Amino acid sequence: MRFVLLLRLGELDVEILLSLFDSPDVFTRISAIQILKNCIAVNQSIVEKSILGCPMGLQKLVDVLRDNREEVRNEMLLLLRSLLAGNQEICKFIAFQDGYDILIAILRKESGTIARDCLHIIYNMVANSVLTLKLFSQRPFLLAIIDVLSVSDIVSASSAEPSPRPHVAPRR
Repeated sequence: MRFVLLLRLGELDVEILLSLFDSPDVFTRISAIQILKNCIAVNQSIVEKSILGCPMGLQKLVDVLRDNREEVRNEMLLLLRSLLAGNQEICKFIAFQDGYDILIAILRKESGTIARDCLHIIYNMVANSVLTLKLFSQRPFLLAIIDVLSVSDIVSASSAEPSPRPHVAPRR
């Protein structure tokens, strides 16, 4: 079934799916995202090319990522996690459309699986493009991530002077 759907999937079909992202209905947005995720599972390159070929296609992804409804946003995180695995153009677009800021804001509010998805997306954005790595390093994103993960406490504890060893009386 997936294979048949993908064979017929073209830019026009992806554009229709992306237009559903504008719907105020939660279930319509989630369903459109899930259909794209299923298509990616079958053939990622076709979906990537189709999204890149749609006017405002990438912008719609960013807009949905900003959705305040957790169900929609979380589905988009899963979609982006798949899309950003190896496509530099999508990574660049997301990064330059405040993607790092959006993801770090989500990290500040969430934990567990959602936080891991955000970190995985950030990793893919940094790892797949020198340009996005430079953007990441020019802003205080790393410090924000360290702050969110409370790693700063671990770092400061490990850089403190070692505590003196307790005195042990020699055996007689």
